[in-house]
Amino acid sequence: MQSESDFEVRFSRGEATNSFVAAVALFRMGPAGSPEEYEELIRRSSASDTDPRMPDRYELLEQSIKYSSERAYPCVRYRATSKDRGAKGANGPLLLELDGLYCRHPADESVGVSILYSHRGLTRHAHLKTDADEFIQNVVLHGSE
Repeated sequence: MQSESDFEVRFSRGEATNSFVAAVALFRMGPAGSPEEYEELIRRSSASDTDPRMPDRYELLEQSIKYSSERAYPCVRYRATSKDRGAKGANGPLLLELDGLYCRHPADESVGVSILYSHRGLTRHAHLKTDADEFIQNVVLHGSE
């Protein structure tokens, strides 16, 4: 899921057919009064994330969006696997696996934060969840304390 962000930091490694990206982005977020509304907000946002130059680039294969209480502020765990038909440098479709956490910023409820770890390759990455969890746990958001 890619959001139009106000600020993003992205780290990547690998080559065209096997790459990893760790990213944190800030973006404007609408209201949600319950965990279910928050899940739906993220679901709608992810459904509208496409490359306008290549609207058929991604085919969603699996998706999980679940409210999470792992932090003191509202968050949603996001996991998805898609077929990427337009990866640069690839001769054919690749799998794009995303694992992340979408949260309301503890200092400003109008700001959302996406903490995402992804793998793009010919096959699934066996340790994606472990690698993603390690990255996500090391991103700390500070509130207005």
